[in-house]
Amino acid sequence: MRWYMILFAVAFLSMAGCQSSTTTGSGVVDKAKKDLDDANEKAKKARDEYVATLKKDLDQADKDIDDLKEKAKKATGDTKDKLDKKIKELEANRDESRKNYDEVKSDTKRAWDELKKGMDKSWGNLKDSIQKAKEEFK
Repeated sequence: MRWYMILFAVAFLSMAGCQSSTTTGSGVVDKAKKDLDDANEKAKKARDEYVATLKKDLDQADKDIDDLKEKAKKATGDTKDKLDKKIKELEANRDESRKNYDEVKSDTKRAWDELKKGMDKSWGNLKDSIQKAKEEFK
């Protein structure tokens, strides 16, 4: 949710920077270049903040999975089997999210939106799966 607000703020501020001007000639080109540079800087900042948030979320997912592994060590019978199966699923989801995170972190602006959508989907799946596992194995 936080990144939606960040992207909205970037879009809003970018539009605010595109106010009409009575400047003519080379001044218009200079202003356009400056506005474009400002918009690119704001987008980069929003992307960097999004990546930092994802890193924090993935680190938390690792901790949650580790906590479930500790519970699995102490569990027995059917509960242990269920926990072990769930942990494998969570690790697969986490690995997919980590892969998408690495792509988002290293990719250029042109693919940013597509990668962000993929990361949001995989993170949402991982987050939901962890929450369900935590509730099931309290």
